[in-house]
Amino acid sequence: MKIRHLIKVFFCLLLTSNVVLAQNAPTSSDIVVGKNYQLASKILKENRTIQVYLPVSYHTTSRKYPVLYILDGQRYFYQGIGYQKTLQIQDKTPHFIVVGIKTHKRKRRTLYYEKAAQFIGFLKQELIPYIEQNYRISNERIYFGWEMAGGLATQIFAEHPDLFDAFFVASPTHITKARTQAVEKLLQQKPNLSKFLYLTLASEENWMKPSLEKFTKALSATKSIEWHYKTYPEEHHYSTPTRTMHEGLFRYFKDYNPLRFYTLADLKKFGGLEEVSKYYQKRGKRYDLPTGIHKQTVHFLLLSALKENNITQFEAFDRRFKGHIANKTRALWFNRFGRFYLKHSNQTRALEVFQTGLKKFPNSALLYNGLGDIYLKKGDTKVAEKHYQKAVELAKKNEDSRLKQYQANLEKVRKHK
Repeated sequence: MKIRHLIKVFFCLLLTSNVVLAQNAPTSSDIVVGKNYQLASKILKENRTIQVYLPVSYHTTSRKYPVLYILDGQRYFYQGIGYQKTLQIQDKTPHFIVVGIKTHKRKRRTLYYEKAAQFIGFLKQELIPYIEQNYRISNERIYFGWEMAGGLATQIFAEHPDLFDAFFVASPTHITKARTQAVEKLLQQKPNLSKFLYLTLASEENWMKPSLEKFTKALSATKSIEWHYKTYPEEHHYSTPTRTMHEGLFRYFKDYNPLRFYTLADLKKFGGLEEVSKYYQKRGKRYDLPTGIHKQTVHFLLLSALKENNITQFEAFDRRFKGHIANKTRALWFNRFGRFYLKHSNQTRALEVFQTGLKKFPNSALLYNGLGDIYLKKGDTKVAEKHYQKAVELAKKNEDSRLKQYQANLEKVRKHK
């Protein structure tokens, strides 16, 4: 009987534990990146699987976007997405649409070489029109191709130079004599053609070097094309796409990055605020963005003047970019900028900066302590004590590491009453 009772208790406990575990189990959801579409191709006489990724801002703006077309999307679609999702957090890359073109490995040789003309026809007459009719696109198209798709890029460049603005080519094969000669002929006819090409090989890919170097020699015939040829000693045939995608995008979009000036001399060397303004006018036009000077640039201008203790230039920047300081997202910047004004005896502006900061950060002991310093300098010890006391209270509540400093300030002002 006892054994039976123990068995019943055991199974009851087991059942109860399973229920508890089920209740505490984490919920799950799928990670969805982009969508697959079936595009019926009359030229290729088959359905093609197309992947499309829209940047996070697509549905919240009316902006138009560059498009990155990635051949062999079954392998490389996510690399174009990963690049921008990693860097767009700090606004280090423009947002762009990514289109992946899936191709079965058994069909690559045929489509990218033997039937290249038909495949290019599919790109030009079917895929690109479909994308441009259904999405908000800018006038920029970028091509990425690895191996045979890299060789195909040379043919597209030669025969259809207006189809893409930039080519990222990793470990290209099948850069034939005919393809290179076609490029030479093109550049003779259009010596001012403006394009961007980023070409790469792994050092171990010695068999590809002769044909690629003949191709780059053809490119050297004109100065209007920006091209880069890079060899990776530490990569191999299958790893070059990752580096090529990252570095190609970085170089091609180099005029997107917000400017940073670490010294006032750097600003002068660049040409001053007039040239900075021109930079952002051009940037805004290319990327369909506001044309005002970027907040990161303004921040570093102010910081440079502060570090060089140039109050005249700091005040000029503050007037020129009115409202910038008020939009800061951390209390420490209100403290730094407010103290800089206080250091140079502009108590009125220092007070404005600290009070503005406290509207955004009402529980900041740091800013209350700064107000105490201002009123102490004004000679109003009563109001200074009030703010120091508030700083101490908040510091205790928030376990602020600067508590002892605030307590010392409070004691100091009390002794001078």
